[in-house]
Amino acid sequence: MLLAFGYAPVVANVSNTIGLVPGSLAGAVGYRAELKGQGARIRTLACATAAGAATGATLLLTLPPSAFKSIVPVFIAAALILILAQPRLAACCAATAARRTSASRRRHWRRSS
Repeated sequence: MLLAFGYAPVVANVSNTIGLVPGSLAGAVGYRAELKGQGARIRTLACATAAGAATGATLLLTLPPSAFKSIVPVFIAAALILILAQPRLAACCAATAARRTSASRRRHWRRSS
């Protein structure tokens, strides 16, 4: 929206980030009980997040503003598609996990017999 109102891409991005960071931190603190035992997953996702943030910041600061204005609608469309596909993707992931668990149990049963 800020781009649509004529703000520079860097200003729009920084404004958005300033608004999102406190909410993300508060959410992590609020869900800390649910996050117990997820250290390995958190470290993996934190590394991916840091790499993506560094890449995005570098691109934002080096590419011309016109490139950012062209890329943003593509990112928004991709996010919309992923949100709409989320139930199907979740079902697919759950089915894959169930197959892996079933196969693991069969291997364990064969070894113990």
